Amino acid sequence: MTTYGPSWARYRAYLFVIAPVAVLLVSLDFVRNRTSAPLVAALIGGVLVLVAIYLLLFFRNYRITAELHYLDLRNWLGFSRTLGPDVLDRVVLVEAYTDNGATVPYFMVIDRNGKRVLALNGRFWGHDQMTQLARTLELPVDAVSAARPRDLRRNYPKAVGRVAAHPYIAGLLIALGVVVVLLLGAVLWVALTY
Repeated sequence: MTTYGPSWARYRAYLFVIAPVAVLLVSLDFVRNRTSAPLVAALIGGVLVLVAIYLLLFFRNYRITAELHYLDLRNWLGFSRTLGPDVLDRVVLVEAYTDNGATVPYFMVIDRNGKRVLALNGRFWGHDQMTQLARTLELPVDAVSAARPRDLRRNYPKAVGRVAAHPYIAGLLIALGVVVVLLLGAVLWVALTY
């Protein structure tokens, strides 16, 4: 039985990109409009605190325990589930997975229905952890040298979602959600002030 956890050292490089961007946004807003800078700083600070809490829970709780044909998954909240040989079907190991401009290793465990039960991204997990996990499970391995999400969706349609295969859809949905929230906020503000 082997237990795996996400690598803080691998993710640290991505995390430290967020703080300078937040400082830059607050600085630009302060130079442009001094009255709203504290509000923007509070919003960005609040988001950073929520992200920090999530990352703390993720690195503290998320664990994968594997043995021959068995997988025990514990999520970031600490809830776990065990999957056995009646569920697990195969492993997909991608050497160079292109995700939002970054090329990292990628790992999926697929069940008998073709659905993904576990996905590991190279941002959090090392390639050596992924190959060791595949060896421990002793499931058939589909090794792919390079792939994009849409390529994987063609081969594993139930394992890779439509939004992952076409990330612009997620961008459009987020933009639409932001517009709706802003409109609702404006309507609420007008209703409360007049």
